[in-house]
Amino acid sequence: MNQQLDVITPSSLPKGGGTIQGMGEALGKVGMTGQAGLTLPLPVSAGRGHAPSAVLAYGSGSGNGPFGLGWSLAGPWEIRRRTSLGVPRYQDDDLFLGPDGEVLVIAAGDDNPVTVSTYGDLTLDQSYTVTRYLPRIESGFDRIERWQGKDDGNDFWLVHGSDGQLHCAGKSVAARVADPADASRIARWLLEESVTPSGEHISYQYRHENADGVTLSGAEALRDHAAQCYPLQFQYGNTVPCVPLYAWGQGDPPVWLFTLVFDYGERGTDGMTAPPWTAPDSWPVRQDPFSDYACGFELRTLRLCRQVLMFHQFAALGTAPVLVGRLLFDHDETPLCSQLVGARHWAYDSRGTPLSLPPLDLGYAPFSTDWPADGYQPFPALPGLDESPHYQLVDLYGEGLPGVLYRNGSDWRYRPPQRDAQSGGDAIAYGPWESLPLVPTLQADSMALMDLNGDGRLDWLLASPGLSGYFTLNPDHSWSGFVPFPALPTEFHHPEAQLADLIGAGLSDLALIGPRSVRLYANRREAGFGPGEQVDCPDATLPTIGHDPAALVAFSDILGSGQQHLVRIRHDRIECWPNLGRGHFGAMLTLADDLPFDAASFNPARVFLADLDGSGAADMIYAESDQIRIFLNQSGNGFDSNGHTLPLPAGIRFDDLCHLAFADVGGNGTASLVLSVPHMTPQHWRYDFAAAKPYLLTSMNNNMGAGTTWSYRGSAQEWLDEKQAAPEHVCSLPFAMPLLSRMVSTDEITGNTLTQQYHYRQGVYDGACREFRGFGFVQHLDTDACAVPTGSDDDYSPPTLTRAWYHTGVQDAEDNPADTPYADPALFALGPSRFNRHRRRRRAAGAGCQYPVPAVASPEGIAAAPGGLRPGWQCTGRGSVPCADRPLPGPPAAASQRHTAVRGRAAYAAGAAGRALRADRQRSAGAAASDTAGRRVWRAHDSGRHQLRAPAAGRGRPVPVHAAGNAVGQQL
Repeated sequence: MNQQLDVITPSSLPKGGGTIQGMGEALGKVGMTGQAGLTLPLPVSAGRGHAPSAVLAYGSGSGNGPFGLGWSLAGPWEIRRRTSLGVPRYQDDDLFLGPDGEVLVIAAGDDNPVTVSTYGDLTLDQSYTVTRYLPRIESGFDRIERWQGKDDGNDFWLVHGSDGQLHCAGKSVAARVADPADASRIARWLLEESVTPSGEHISYQYRHENADGVTLSGAEALRDHAAQCYPLQFQYGNTVPCVPLYAWGQGDPPVWLFTLVFDYGERGTDGMTAPPWTAPDSWPVRQDPFSDYACGFELRTLRLCRQVLMFHQFAALGTAPVLVGRLLFDHDETPLCSQLVGARHWAYDSRGTPLSLPPLDLGYAPFSTDWPADGYQPFPALPGLDESPHYQLVDLYGEGLPGVLYRNGSDWRYRPPQRDAQSGGDAIAYGPWESLPLVPTLQADSMALMDLNGDGRLDWLLASPGLSGYFTLNPDHSWSGFVPFPALPTEFHHPEAQLADLIGAGLSDLALIGPRSVRLYANRREAGFGPGEQVDCPDATLPTIGHDPAALVAFSDILGSGQQHLVRIRHDRIECWPNLGRGHFGAMLTLADDLPFDAASFNPARVFLADLDGSGAADMIYAESDQIRIFLNQSGNGFDSNGHTLPLPAGIRFDDLCHLAFADVGGNGTASLVLSVPHMTPQHWRYDFAAAKPYLLTSMNNNMGAGTTWSYRGSAQEWLDEKQAAPEHVCSLPFAMPLLSRMVSTDEITGNTLTQQYHYRQGVYDGACREFRGFGFVQHLDTDACAVPTGSDDDYSPPTLTRAWYHTGVQDAEDNPADTPYADPALFALGPSRFNRHRRRRRAAGAGCQYPVPAVASPEGIAAAPGGLRPGWQCTGRGSVPCADRPLPGPPAAASQRHTAVRGRAAYAAGAAGRALRADRQRSAGAAASDTAGRRVWRAHDSGRHQLRAPAAGRGRPVPVHAAGNAVGQQL
């Protein structure tokens, strides 16, 4: 394997917002994730009360889509196969994600699955195998069923809502997203129909991509355009009630009174001209089409929704549907991305006269390519190192931004990033050199620093015949004991072996790539690598490493899809083989065929791939002797042909002794350039291409007197503040993501403002599930400012500080919370959180029921509840979790208290309480009683005999419960 000491295999970690991959207007609640949100209502008529609940939603952590970067249609749900843990195998043991995005697990029972040929009074056209599923975290208490017909690919889903509604997803081919080459490989089942107990229906219809208007030449001719589908129209208000689903194909076709239409530019976007009901077949292509390969086939998005139309069809209005409402979008389109910069509501009277509200204006953080030649800054982390090949910018401790690692034989030293106390603000300094204790000294043929188990932290991998395994870095920054692998592939030492994420699970797999085949050894985390699997690639000729000295062959996310793709770069062209997962590759795509380099002087060692604008797609950088040539990636479709040039610092000539690196040294989600020149005196420079993460929503103005601005801060910056205040804390969020740090809402008529400032602590990323769990502590400060003082001093509103503690699934965060939760000694103690003994099964069957229950404290009130975990395959709510609420309207001694404990819930009634106990008292009664749950074992179990356990007295570790009883919540 060609992994030497100076090569560190990067992790496949999630990307922050503003990326390709990766909401009446209403500001979204920030909550424990730190994401900014905004929703726009669609012009949906109320009808008889049963109408689509669809809104346009923005999320600062969302990717690109048919509505623009960061925007998506919220409301109509879907059921899909889980792709975050690898490309699906399209078998029954794949994991499915339910309507709320939670993992579905098969419900236990001898009567599951069952075979049926009828539904109610209807006789179906064939027999179906019906399998009932439960969400891993129960919230809606719906009955979810997968219906599978006799033929492969003839399956769909029924969801029996707890409110009596019945929903159908993916009954017809038009409501499925499947592999065009094999219709049985269904990745997503889209909501197709809903019906209430009174027979009112909503029909959801979609339009599949047909490549109309696409120039099928060059790389575009080799892409697959058939899989993607877009919302077309939602119809509701059926004139004749009908209790059965229309999807069964029995009964007369319905007549609809209301139709919500999604238009992709077919009808025109002139605000003064009412769009017609009938649209032409042709639809325009967006400037930034993009593709996703997580499902194992290309899912290419070519269209951009331009407007949403509301039509009515009543006899009094005539025979044709009549336009009554319209939401018209304005996009800023470039080959880099499409951003929604404006929206305007239009209405039409009976004569077709248009009326409109003022437009809603949206602004985003820009990305400028006007890079000044004097923008280089001295990089303070490296002075004192004269041998540049021995250092690397590495995030050794998993903090979300790199430090400086120096390795020379057994001499390992590291300068971790820290807050610059002298400069203040977001300035970053580097700590003194730390000698890492117990550096692995075993002699091995191949060594590498790599993220072996996907948790975002680097492990030290050693491999030699007869001795292979790894060391992990402990929280105290020492190396663990050696952990041997059960076996290691003999081809690990092959010079052409490569480490890359080919399964799609965010792990570094071992692959040996030949021209027509791939031999793949899947990463099995702590168990090492699995047996070799031969994957034939008859339709592609793959490049191999080391066979062409004039070309760079590597893996990089050059398409911006979130996967690592096989790339070959020569002096005149950039070629890419899309990674389809599990060793399969798509046809070669030529992303550039006019690079301005000379074949004789081109040096592949001077080619770098880095994401400079934070879009998620890697840009190409080439170092020449006197300048840096930069070719920005255009949404994975190609590169700007002219490129950009950045001169080197005055008097500097780049040669083979110089060292060039790209890393997110500022912790804002974009890569900076770090240049080291060893002669004559060692010098180090840093160049930032963006001061903040581009493409994020920063302003909104409704032109009716209300405006809002958003400011963001990197999670790594928040961690540096946390580390400075509590050096004993351990970072559990190994990547940088933008967080909402400040939101200012302004009343432009009065001049009054409301400023909200946010801070976050104890972020958690679950590497096993590849999920961001949120932050264990969120603090926000609300401050009102009146432009003109009015009234008396009693009208003054002081700032409000709110602190919230959340469960993130990590017990250490509860044992050592950030800051100190406000505690009233008179408030009845509720006891510690209870973690289920089956929590160890989370990696196999999904996480246990994890409730983010905050304990919010302020001088105005206290609300608290302990957390609890129950097995996700048990349909139980937080039945025995007590809660306490204490408003403080006056002096604390006169405050009232209320305690509530729900002792049982109905299984399919939206979690309605079956039995509840409430106790009230007027005032405090001295010191609180001791928490008996911390001294005696609390035993609770469900029908599956799954027991809960509580921490032992005075200790943070949970103790097992061995006794068994018949009552839920029995106390010993």
